Amino acid sequence: MGTAFYALKTVDINMNGIQRLLFLKRLTPDSSRIHLYELHESGQGNPTGESLYSYYLSLPGFGPLETMNTRGSRMIPSFEVKMSEIVADCPALAEKISGKEKGYFIPFVSFGSKKYPEVLLRIIDEYNQCH
Repeated sequence: MGTAFYALKTVDINMNGIQRLLFLKRLTPDSSRIHLYELHESGQGNPTGESLYSYYLSLPGFGPLETMNTRGSRMIPSFEVKMSEIVADCPALAEKISGKEKGYFIPFVSFGSKKYPEVLLRIIDEYNQCH
C-alpha cells in the first residue's frame, strides 16, 4: 500500500500459543537478513479503545510465514543474552548487545513502545552490514 509493504505472517499476539494469520507492515528492506514487522491495532477491538503496536521478528531459518513476538519469552527477559546469540556470527554487534550498550538494549520492563523498533532496527541494520 503506497510505499509500505505488508507481508502475510503468523503471529501470536497475546503470547498464549494461538497463532493468527495477519498482514504485518515490514519495517526492514527486502534484502534484510532479519526482518522486523509491525502490527497496528486501531483500538476498536480492545476495551480501552487505545491504539496498540506490537513488533515481530523473522529470523534466518524461519519459515516464510513464521515470526516471533518481540515481547515474548524468546526475547524477554534477558534480551541481551538472547539477541546476542541470534547475531553471534557478528561478534562486534553481539558484544554491544551483551554489554547492554546504549541503543542496543531493551529492558525487561519498558513503557516506551517506540524504543522497541528503534533498538531492533539499529541492531538489524548493523547486522546486515556485518560480513
